[in-house]
Amino acid sequence: MSRSPGRRVVLVGASNLSRGLDLALDETLRRVGPTARVLAACGRGRSYGLRSSFLARGLPSVLESGLWKALDAPPRAALLVDIGNDLAYGVEPERVLGWVRETARRLAAEHLVIAGLPCAPLERRSTRMLALWARVIFPTRSLDVVRLVAAVRELDRGLTDLARELGASRVELDPRWYGVDPIHVARSERRAAWAALLASFGEPTHPAGDVPSSVRRSRAEERTLFGIPLRSAQPCWRAKDGAELSLF
Repeated sequence: MSRSPGRRVVLVGASNLSRGLDLALDETLRRVGPTARVLAACGRGRSYGLRSSFLARGLPSVLESGLWKALDAPPRAALLVDIGNDLAYGVEPERVLGWVRETARRLAAEHLVIAGLPCAPLERRSTRMLALWARVIFPTRSLDVVRLVAAVRELDRGLTDLARELGASRVELDPRWYGVDPIHVARSERRAAWAALLASFGEPTHPAGDVPSSVRRSRAEERTLFGIPLRSAQPCWRAKDGAELSLF
């Protein structure tokens, strides 16, 4: 027997979602219920519209992933976060915004949350510090960090307008979540960050569960390693209460 569509939840992101997947899943189950079916599309360097790679691992774009075949009914709730990776690779804000709009259209979620971008953490750092950071995070790119920050701000304004257009919830990113790295939430702040990002999914009426940190090492359904196509069966994690996670 298939699960009720009301228990489906979709989480879409990149490195922050990948790094905090266990906490994001736990917060989701606390708010939606311990039998929720969670489908996540994430991964370091993940793009909403382009195939991406991190070290030797490649992933399809969110829009080309297996998420859409697995999502056989609109989810009860969905979160779009980590928007803007592609700006560092020269993709224009308007194009990224188009990918996000198409993602939202396909989801047709009962409740949609769109997270903002880390404008304040980026803007409070000097150009010199940002240049040093960019060389570490994007070693293969020669970035004009002033132009990059301007593009981040432009995309963030576009996301505000898009959330209004779609009737979605918009969540601002708290600058206190960030340390030296202006785009990745500090480890000590991840629980607080995910609680805030998922707050509009509902009150946490269920106790914190036992989602293991090992879910962060789960493999996506489709990926490449050194160019070799690999597949992993989904769901990649199931709980005793019936909750499950599928990763795309």
